[in-house]
Amino acid sequence: PAGFKKILDLFQVAEPLYKKWQPLWMCNPDDADQLAALSGSYLKRLASCRAEMTAGSQLIVPLGLRLESGNRTLLTILLEKKASGRYRFVVICSSPVGLQYHAASAAEPPKLKYRTALELDNVPPERAEDEAWWMMLITTSVQHDSDGSPLYDKLLPWLAGVPLQHMLVRQQEDYEAAGEKVSAASEWRTPQQAKTDSWRSMTFLFRVLVREVAGLTKARAKLAKWTLRKQMVVMATKDLQSVKHLSVSERRLLRF
Repeated sequence: PAGFKKILDLFQVAEPLYKKWQPLWMCNPDDADQLAALSGSYLKRLASCRAEMTAGSQLIVPLGLRLESGNRTLLTILLEKKASGRYRFVVICSSPVGLQYHAASAAEPPKLKYRTALELDNVPPERAEDEAWWMMLITTSVQHDSDGSPLYDKLLPWLAGVPLQHMLVRQQEDYEAAGEKVSAASEWRTPQQAKTDSWRSMTFLFRVLVREVAGLTKARAKLAKWTLRKQMVVMATKDLQSVKHLSVSERRLLRF
């Protein structure tokens, strides 16, 4: 289908960004020279991808938080350039560190659900294209003591032009007024429970894309995710059947 072809194209465009993000994400945050070099390389590639965006196009932006505990959590920004020239940011997160800033609902006890996609719409181009903002975004995301507060308390409110709490209240009113026409980003989702936030962040992104780009219903979006997981199991099974033994380095990696 055409919608899935668009999704595939989005991930193909994002592939060079992920290749630039990976070494930055894994580097030693105390090595200032390496951090500066890798940040500059990633920002240059990101600026190039953003410059190529046209009206109606989207871009997947890899992001993350390096926590004080030493752990890492993946975030993803889905950036959309609207026909008006304004931008839409969808910040997708599944980690408790970031979700504490997202809207939550206890309407289906005992589950506590979150809007794992935080949507900022109609962002003026002078803010969305500000290179200093993007530099601050990347710099704060790779600091080893980040708790999400620079992103959610400073950077995103600056884009929205209002405090985050104000924006969430106003957004809830807009969602209720939109009714059935509300975006897929407004859906309540169950967060990860087993430190699988990097994987869940990608599946949440996949769900937003198949709902908005491919136009699938909620039921078909769930089926699409199940099909994706099934295919991954099939591929893993083929790998196990073809690999007869493990090298020393592979055994070490599995133990890690």
